[in-house]
Amino acid sequence: MKTKLSFIKINLAAAVAMLCITAASPLYSSADLSLSGAYFNAGDEGALYGGGVIFSVDIDSRYIPENICPFISAYYLGSKENGGEKDEISRSYVPVGVGVEYLRPLYSSPLSLKIAGGGGAGYFRKEEPARFGAFTDYSKTMSNSATAPFLFINAGVQYTLSQRMSLFAEAGYHYSFMKEEWSSDPFAGIQVNAGFRIAVAGKNKELE
Repeated sequence: MKTKLSFIKINLAAAVAMLCITAASPLYSSADLSLSGAYFNAGDEGALYGGGVIFSVDIDSRYIPENICPFISAYYLGSKENGGEKDEISRSYVPVGVGVEYLRPLYSSPLSLKIAGGGGAGYFRKEEPARFGAFTDYSKTMSNSATAPFLFINAGVQYTLSQRMSLFAEAGYHYSFMKEEWSSDPFAGIQVNAGFRIAVAGKNKELE
């Protein structure tokens, strides 16, 4: 039940953030959808791999500086340690966040500097053989899960291929405030994202 409630909270947070962004739709000059592969070094939990989606809007407003875009993102990251063995450990992490990104074209070229930052909530689940003190029962599985807020900051580059599509790569630091005795402390480390970005409304301004 606790696991289901955690997922419900994350989905509700994502829905509210998406509603706030899409409510500004009459104001935006473009809206982009990005698909990204991701790597996250989660401290002692090791490397997690996966992917995610990012929805961003470029809002045409005098109150928001040019080249600043709000966005919402959701990732699924996971790993299996000792896969197929009796001591297999499975990890999954689902961070959902909101933030802003800054895109600045470099010398009127298709290449842009990309800086992003924000925060949100992440759900982490770990499954491993059951332990009872010093004894490990490999016939049973022990599952632990928790939800905690996180912050992140990334920097990278974006290459504009056309008015509708761009490629990007970025790296940064992801810090979760998770404090559980069964998980890495800190649950934090380097995250690398790379993928492509499609304009679902409007066009890339630098090519207009």
